[in-house]
Amino acid sequence: MNSASVNQSTTGSGAGIAEPDMPMPGGDAQKRLIEACNSNASLYELYLQLPKLADDLESDATLKRNGFSVIETVKALRKGNSWAMCELLHSIPSDVAKSIVRGTVAYDIEHGQFSCYETPVRNSVFKDQIPGVYVVSISRFRTTPQGRDNFDGRFLNGKEMKMVIADINKYIDGYNCHVQFQKDLHDGKVTSIQDLSALDAQVVDHLKTVDGYAHVGGQWSSPVYIKKQSHIQKHEALVKTLTTMCNSDPTGTVRMKQGPLYVGCSKDLGKRTQVYNQDNIKDINKPLGLFLSILRKLDLDVKVNVRVVLRTWKRDQLAIAEQLVTTLAGSLVFQYGFNATESGGTGSHTVKSAESLRINTECIMSHKQYMRDNLKGTLFELEQREAFLQILDQTKSDARQLADALKRCADRLIALPKNIKWTEKLDELRKVHSRLRDDLRKKEENLKLLDLLLDIQKMVFEETGKPIIRLK
Repeated sequence: MNSASVNQSTTGSGAGIAEPDMPMPGGDAQKRLIEACNSNASLYELYLQLPKLADDLESDATLKRNGFSVIETVKALRKGNSWAMCELLHSIPSDVAKSIVRGTVAYDIEHGQFSCYETPVRNSVFKDQIPGVYVVSISRFRTTPQGRDNFDGRFLNGKEMKMVIADINKYIDGYNCHVQFQKDLHDGKVTSIQDLSALDAQVVDHLKTVDGYAHVGGQWSSPVYIKKQSHIQKHEALVKTLTTMCNSDPTGTVRMKQGPLYVGCSKDLGKRTQVYNQDNIKDINKPLGLFLSILRKLDLDVKVNVRVVLRTWKRDQLAIAEQLVTTLAGSLVFQYGFNATESGGTGSHTVKSAESLRINTECIMSHKQYMRDNLKGTLFELEQREAFLQILDQTKSDARQLADALKRCADRLIALPKNIKWTEKLDELRKVHSRLRDDLRKKEENLKLLDLLLDIQKMVFEETGKPIIRLK
């Protein structure tokens, strides 16, 4: 994980203060994705990265060390599913896909640069469940006498994240004390909560306080966000991500555009997307739920942005669609997000309503231009790359022809009679030779440039395993 340097910001609520470069907790893989987004208007380069991302996930030491399975995601990203992934990727609005990769979703929403699908609402007219994938992002705000300050759509600053980190660690301590207390109670070593030490009683009280902000209701009986020991690892992974973000700004006062994301899918987007902004958040992803409960406890107001980024139009798409977006976002908790389990757990045949799929097909293929525009962009790029290869072949052919012509000239000069009257032919030959030599030099210079670009093309092929142009 890399910490970042500090630049000057002149935008938003933080105008005139130092702004850290976006941290790259995803390391080289995230940098590669961002470069693919920045260097191309189309999504084709991003698509070429998918097999490489499968390799990265499969060999990820952190995931292996924590026993976090990504087998199904790796399978989905492999070449066998290349067309399925291609069409799903191209159905995501281009700016949305790039925002997800950069981790700037909340910031881009605030600035009106996140044109996604509308969240479906079920009513007396539209009664069908709509399947798809959504992304949850978080940004800070505060209410002032002058009105609401949205902090430019930015995430927490370093000082706030350190308070959250301390409370997450204290929550984990509270859970461990609670488990030990229950064991001691069962073994007859203690008889009541009064038998706890002052420090243990404090962390258990903290545990219950944080759980109270989940607004579950009823009497507290067990921890909300940690049900077993393996859950602790996932909260600790979130702490690691937040710590990395803190380290990018030594002042602790600067808010970054980037923030961790949660990716989810549902066969009923209208219903599922509502749960993240309700008082009772016990049923949402546990790292995200704990994070939001602690923010409530610390009285740090945040906007929880839930946006639909992809709608599925085939029965078997929902699982791999979630795997695609999760991979682009790097949102697994052992990467730099909130997702605590491998995506795609809904299965390949969760969606059974033909009418839901029809509605989404009509939306994607007719009402919205996202897929059409993205495919046009990719086809244009493929045509440009194919034209480049044709120019390269033609230049090589021209250079060979010029070299052959020069050789023939040289051979004929050698074969000329020794008593030839050079004064009559010299000027003409000199002009012809000079013109051919100039043409050859220009072709050779062009060929060097094209060979360099070809080397780059080969490097891309070796990195991604994908051909650069579409074979006819």
